[in-house]
Amino acid sequence: MKTSELRIGNRLLHNGQEITVQSIFEDSINLDITGNWEVVHSIPIDQCEPILLTELHLQKIGFKRQFVSPDLERWSQSGFSLHGYSNKEEGLHFWLGYYINSKNKDIEYLHQLQNLYQSVTGEELEL
Repeated sequence: MKTSELRIGNRLLHNGQEITVQSIFEDSINLDITGNWEVVHSIPIDQCEPILLTELHLQKIGFKRQFVSPDLERWSQSGFSLHGYSNKEEGLHFWLGYYINSKNKDIEYLHQLQNLYQSVTGEELEL
């Protein structure tokens, strides 16, 4: 993961704990620990991990699941839809658009969904 993929407000993992990006630099991010910028931690980006996007995340965010076929699902919230398919070897995959083709890009991580949602709707995804 690179800092160029991130936006302020993205959720990541650091030492197994979910964190929120407060500011972004070339090789690190800052966290506001106290909520009033009294204690700021700078964390190298290589010490952070993306959060794998799961059905549970989508449910907590308010997405509703509809089954299109036995292996294909549509997840929707406020007119924004993702599709997902289940594969026993690879697990669940999500993408924007209806058909799977070479132009689709899997949405694997929570920060990718946050960025895409904001780009498409102009609003922040409430977590």
